[in-house]
Amino acid sequence: MILVGLISNDDLTHQKIKRLLLYNNKYSLGFACASFNVYNALADEKKNIDILIIDARSEEADAIYAIKNLNIQDNLKIIAITVDNQPVTILEMIKAGAVGFLIQPFSTDAFLLCLQNVTENKGFIDESILLKVFDIMHTEENEKRSLLLSEREFEIIKLITKGYKNKEIGERLHISHHTVNQHLKKIYRKFDVNSRGRLIHKLITINYAK
Repeated sequence: MILVGLISNDDLTHQKIKRLLLYNNKYSLGFACASFNVYNALADEKKNIDILIIDARSEEADAIYAIKNLNIQDNLKIIAITVDNQPVTILEMIKAGAVGFLIQPFSTDAFLLCLQNVTENKGFIDESILLKVFDIMHTEENEKRSLLLSEREFEIIKLITKGYKNKEIGERLHISHHTVNQHLKKIYRKFDVNSRGRLIHKLITINYAK
């Protein structure tokens, strides 16, 4: 059983996530807190979870700080709940260590797919916010043209963020499985990664490295 923790001061978010997890035999809610102060007061054994969902809509600065500090814990995966007009904030959260993002209001399918991807060490970010994040990268880092994606590579990246496998990507783009593999090899080389989860993280953080 994969244990999930929640930090949110929104009652509706608590109710929704509790309901979605209640009837799922793969995930279980370990705790639900209204604030970071309440979380910090929990017993250490209570904090022993696999995935932590942080509602960052009302306390962005606190959320970024918390993600950065919580990210040092081995094997803890962090998902942030946010809104689609915060691409700069999302960049900061990814730099801090968040690996999944749920755009409010999120659907049941998006929630379960996000949990699945994060569990499988993949990143998860909504396509609409991903495009905005890429726009920021391209605008602020024009001098690093060698790392920009081709149109086909960008299409493949978008499908990867949605959880598509290589065969499914090929079917969607009407290209062969072999061609998808060749594109992925080029993308991995460009960003010096060897997995999809690391690729998404690197795409957004590489131009912001200290």
